[in-house]
Amino acid sequence: MALFAATLRSGAAPPEGVAQVCAALPGPAADRLTGVAARLSLGLDAAEVWASLADEPALAPLGRTLARAHDTGAPVVAAVERLAAELAHAARADQEERARAVGVRAAVPLGLCLLPAFVLIGIVPLVVALMSGLDL
Repeated sequence: MALFAATLRSGAAPPEGVAQVCAALPGPAADRLTGVAARLSLGLDAAEVWASLADEPALAPLGRTLARAHDTGAPVVAAVERLAAELAHAARADQEERARAVGVRAAVPLGLCLLPAFVLIGIVPLVVALMSGLDL
């Protein structure tokens, strides 16, 4: 999304920017956006083409933003940059959540590995010492 915002900031029209980003970054989203760029280059209604991205969960915010910008005449660059920042923030939050979950998931296996060592090194010698000190 940030690359698309950079192409728009450099002066490319949205269809050209999408085509450049799809050529630079292949993948599932690029495959879907290549069709959008092709329909836009054929001269179809831009608002309808961008609104067609609503069925893709990952691309729906971009489609809504660009359809709204086309209908209202709002500047596209600021909206796409804001959307890129929101997506980057969401991705960072997701990564932090996964990193926190690693600590929780690692506690049980570590405990299962350390508990026998604690028993053998700490508890058994203490019990043996106490038992040998008793007069039975």
